[in-house]
Amino acid sequence: MSNTCKGLQSALSSLEQYCKIWKLEVNSDKTKVCVFGSRKVKKGVIKIMYNGHLLEVVDSFKYLGLSFNFNGKFYLCKKHIVSQASRAMFSVLSKGRKHNLSTDTMLDLFDKMIVPILTYGSEIWAYEESKVIEMLHLKFCKYILS
Repeated sequence: MSNTCKGLQSALSSLEQYCKIWKLEVNSDKTKVCVFGSRKVKKGVIKIMYNGHLLEVVDSFKYLGLSFNFNGKFYLCKKHIVSQASRAMFSVLSKGRKHNLSTDTMLDLFDKMIVPILTYGSEIWAYEESKVIEMLHLKFCKYILS
């Protein structure tokens, strides 16, 4: 990470030298550059090179399952997490109905199976309001309480 294009290019040059010394290889096709700020960066304005290849400048990227956006907001990340947790929630609900589980057991299953999905990466995105996360919990409670 760097605050300037020159600083990023210098860091990538150092990485390139390090990789040559230790005989490591970075896939330039999978390496992207994301500029964080209040506005999108126009294509072609920023030119960052690695190992003779021009790196693509993107508006968002996914790292370890978390979506990072150029504006620093994590709405898309939370939306993706909720969609994954929603699938798990409906699976728990269907199995709970099939086996006629009690409300307490269903709530316990939610805490143990769905909450870990909902809170994945929360150290990064949880500093802002998370209504989409709370809505899933409310939906689950409405389903089990009819």
